[in-house]
Amino acid sequence: MKKLFLFTLLLLLTNCFGYKPIFLTTDLNYNINDIKILSQNKVTNQIVRKLKSFKYNDNKENVSIEISSTNEERVLSKDNAGDPIIFETNIVVDIKILFENQDDKSFQFKESFTYNNQSTKFDLKLYKDNIQKNVTEKIIKEIILKIRSLQ
Repeated sequence: MKKLFLFTLLLLLTNCFGYKPIFLTTDLNYNINDIKILSQNKVTNQIVRKLKSFKYNDNKENVSIEISSTNEERVLSKDNAGDPIIFETNIVVDIKILFENQDDKSFQFKESFTYNNQSTKFDLKLYKDNIQKNVTEKIIKEIILKIRSLQ
């Protein structure tokens, strides 16, 4: 029984050799030539830092990217004293991809998250920054997938 289990396990492991994580490879259909920042904030800077790893010289078609983002925070709920209880933050990223030989393409990515107020403002800021970073990472993955899917 042990031999059958080990054989099955070995067979399954050898069939996984072709696995390749999609976000670790830098195989894009296009070469990112220039990244232009239209609005300067944390979200845009994080996106630009991630996309700079895809800037390399190849024989692929060159594209330029224009990025702008907005980060809006609003209060959803207040208590009887007028202090905020629940916040909502909306992150909107607009990307325009400029091709050399094709029409330009524009995309908009929207994410929002809600969070509760905390007793200390320091903890609230750390929590908000952490959530914002995670949401921005999700948007970056969507951007990379969108660029890869362009033909």
